[in-house]
Amino acid sequence: MRIKIDSILVRKYSKNNPSEKPSEIQMNNEVSWMIGFWVGDNWSNREGSVVRRGKRSSGKFGINNNDEENISRFLKGLRNQFGINNIKIDVQVPRNQKLRKEVLRDEVSKRFGIDPSHVNVYFGSPWRKKIGYTVYTNNTFLLRLVFNEIYKKIPELMETLSISDLMQGIADSEGTVDKANMLVSITNKDKFVLDIVERCLESLNIEFSKRQDRDRTRIDIRDIKGFEENIGFNTHRNESSCQR
Repeated sequence: MRIKIDSILVRKYSKNNPSEKPSEIQMNNEVSWMIGFWVGDNWSNREGSVVRRGKRSSGKFGINNNDEENISRFLKGLRNQFGINNIKIDVQVPRNQKLRKEVLRDEVSKRFGIDPSHVNVYFGSPWRKKIGYTVYTNNTFLLRLVFNEIYKKIPELMETLSISDLMQGIADSEGTVDKANMLVSITNKDKFVLDIVERCLESLNIEFSKRQDRDRTRIDIRDIKGFEENIGFNTHRNESSCQR
């Protein structure tokens, strides 16, 4: 299924914003994964949330993650599925690491195929132990379109989206593997996101249990075989952790 982006939506969401605007979105496996990851990660800055030089910033649409595999896949999707090429990457470095920002910037630029001027390297929070990446586009139109026409309507689009890929995206973003107890856990405090996870697992006939973990709800999947066969992880690190 393709979501046609007609002139009414363009007028509603863009307001003459010169950013790249996809004319349609194919609701295929890759887009399903991207939406799932964004559902779990939900990294974005709404339009007007930051003011620079007296001017409100554009909205940012993207994800924040430590795994290069996830960053590469989302970046590729922005280009191939949404037709977006004006992409930036922020690189968050642990404060105890000694390195030259210019060197890392050039390495990241080559690794992901991003112009060096679109790569920003900075030292992250004191708790950061690994290098993290934020890949995004300054595109208010795309942010509003995804948020209003896809994210909010996921329950209505369940028959259109690939449930397995949607759920894999959420798992790649919010999932952890408990090796000791051999289970996969999805933890979130957003009821809307948790409802989506439950709908996906029920649709795939995968049993799960729920419990409260402080201010968050944790969904545990003990059917590792069912998870691997129907969902799995995008990252080799998590995928190998599931195997007995």
